[in-house]
Amino acid sequence: MTNDNQVVIDRGSVAARYGLFKADAALYLSTGGFYGEDGKIHPPRNDRNIFQNLYGVGPSIAEKIEYTPTILVLERHAASGEREGINNSEARFHAFIRALEEANYTGNYLDRSLPEWHHLRELVTAYREFWDASDLVNEHDC
Repeated sequence: MTNDNQVVIDRGSVAARYGLFKADAALYLSTGGFYGEDGKIHPPRNDRNIFQNLYGVGPSIAEKIEYTPTILVLERHAASGEREGINNSEARFHAFIRALEEANYTGNYLDRSLPEWHHLRELVTAYREFWDASDLVNEHDC
C-alpha cells in the first residue's frame, strides 16, 4: 500500500459516501492533484465558476455541507442541465441556495423535533419548492 494508493482509495470512499458533489469538490481542493481516467496525476482544477454553476456553491463550501437532503438537491441541479432563465426549477434552486446560505449551511433542517426548526422554515419551504418544481420539469421531459 503506497500513499498514492491510499489517496485513490480515500477519494473513492468520498465519492461512494457523498456522491458526485463531494467527489467533484475534491478535484478543486486537492493539494496534490488527482488521478484522471488516463491514470496520470493532474493538478487541482481551477475553473471554480463551473463548479459554482453546477452546484450553486463554491468547492470550499462543500466541506461544510454534510446533510444528505442538501447534497441531493445540489446533485439534482447539476444533473438537470437547467440553467438561469430556463424554468421555475432554476428559480427555486436559487431560492434554496439563498436560504441555505442564510442558515449557514446547516443540516437537519427537515427534522421538526429540533428546537431551532422554526427558524429554518424558509429553508424548508425552499427545499420543498425546489423538489416540487424539479419533479414537474422531469414529468414534462418523459
